[in-house]
Amino acid sequence: MEEGKKIDTIDTDKLEEVAGGHGQFEDREDGYTEYWFVCSYCLGYKELIQVIPPNATMTYEGTFVCPKCGWKQNFKLIARNGEIRADSWAPGSR
Repeated sequence: MEEGKKIDTIDTDKLEEVAGGHGQFEDREDGYTEYWFVCSYCLGYKELIQVIPPNATMTYEGTFVCPKCGWKQNFKLIARNGEIRADSWAPGSR
């Protein structure tokens, strides 16, 4: 084992993005929720996908494509009775 080898650390805000949490929810003060997508390949691009009103009923799906590097990820966003959930997967994996 090598002595004195430096171990790189990662900021906890970035850890969620790298660990596969591609979609991110952000609650606004007015009760609305924003759904953002972060490129998991280059981490250099973040895009607002949808603004969800309180108690909305909706299903929204599509494919996120990073304009910087071309990375793609499918997503599905579901809001029902005040609960919101999202799922994402690589194109062709389902």
